[in-house]
Amino acid sequence: MITNRLIKITIMLLISSFMIFSCDDENKCLDSMGFAKVTCENDNEVCVPETGKCEDLCKDTKCEEGIQCNKNSGECDKCLTITCEKNEVCDDGNCIDKCKDISCDTGLSCDKFTGNCIDKCKGVSCDNGKSCDRETGECK
Repeated sequence: MITNRLIKITIMLLISSFMIFSCDDENKCLDSMGFAKVTCENDNEVCVPETGKCEDLCKDTKCEEGIQCNKNSGECDKCLTITCEKNEVCDDGNCIDKCKDISCDTGLSCDKFTGNCIDKCKGVSCDNGKSCDRETGECK
């Protein structure tokens, strides 16, 4: 009886040591079977998939004045406090228009994040009477 119980406990410990963790959209750490193990309660903590635990990745990070630590990466991010114009994106603390000198073929539009010509309607399905706007990828 005791031997069977010890075997079961040993097996459970072995299985849990090989668990792969992930994080969901609500910042809950999930085990490899998709069950929530921990919910990160602190705003400055994020679920770390490698450990399955909530951690403050910025706790030991020192950033220059005016620059904040990105809680998801634990690195100083010059763009966290920058607000750019609609057609611009922040790149290393500067607002730039990656599409400024880009000319796309008909039916394609420039992706402001990459500067690449893309079909924003690819995979978009609109309700009857509406069609996909190639500039925005939205049904109108």
